[in-house]
Amino acid sequence: LIRAALPRLPLLASLAAVVSGGLALLGWQTDVHALRGVAPGLVPMNPMTAICFILAGLALWILTQDNTGPRDQNAAAGLALLVAFVGATKLVGLLSGHDLALDQLLFREKLGAGIGQLPNRMAPNTAWNFVLAGSGLLALRLEQRGKRSWSQILGLGPLLLPIAVER
Repeated sequence: LIRAALPRLPLLASLAAVVSGGLALLGWQTDVHALRGVAPGLVPMNPMTAICFILAGLALWILTQDNTGPRDQNAAAGLALLVAFVGATKLVGLLSGHDLALDQLLFREKLGAGIGQLPNRMAPNTAWNFVLAGSGLLALRLEQRGKRSWSQILGLGPLLLPIAVER
């Protein structure tokens, strides 16, 4: 059963990323708070985070298809690069004190802090995970099929980060 499911995992992961990002954007657009987050009670997903999920999901789907040509593969690499760029820009902004506020471009009037609340911003760990995910997807494009060690190593980063942070 597991062996039969393995080839479908990239499709399922890309679908989950696109759907969760799309639902969050729909929640911001329609003011349906329940759609803005992954689960009730959690902090709502920032709109730029939702866009990065969609871009990463699309890149993963394209890069793992057998019948795509170089043009599609390059487009997917561009999406992956954009995901990594957004994450890196956010991190550099936080570290330097000169945040470009990419995470404040969409739905700016809805992101402001209410009484007793902080404004909705992309978290630093989310930005770092986008750097890793975008870089891993880019490595997937650049590596030969069957030799995906860098993309796999970079892909493990977001999974291992919460473990490292807790300790």
